Amino acid sequence: MTTSNPLTAVDSFYDEHSGTFLLLIGDETGWIKIQDISIIPKTYDLKPLDFSKEAKRNPWRPLALEEHTLDRGHEEVDDISDDAKDKD
Repeated sequence: MTTSNPLTAVDSFYDEHSGTFLLLIGDETGWIKIQDISIIPKTYDLKPLDFSKEAKRNPWRPLALEEHTLDRGHEEVDDISDDAKDKD
């Protein structure tokens, strides 16, 4: 990888049974680099965290739908967005 190309993809792969921990990095030209970082959890005795019970850090938590409107005074909805009126 050259230093002039920005990274566009970063991912990781962890196999709990074998202890394999890989870091996958890609840049915008299509170059891919795979680094074995298995030594890091072993050296620092790191353990996986379970975020499923933490509401803030759980990416699979259900989120409430929010009302979205472009009308500035959406209490009196006129079905015409204020953004469209500004373009006229």
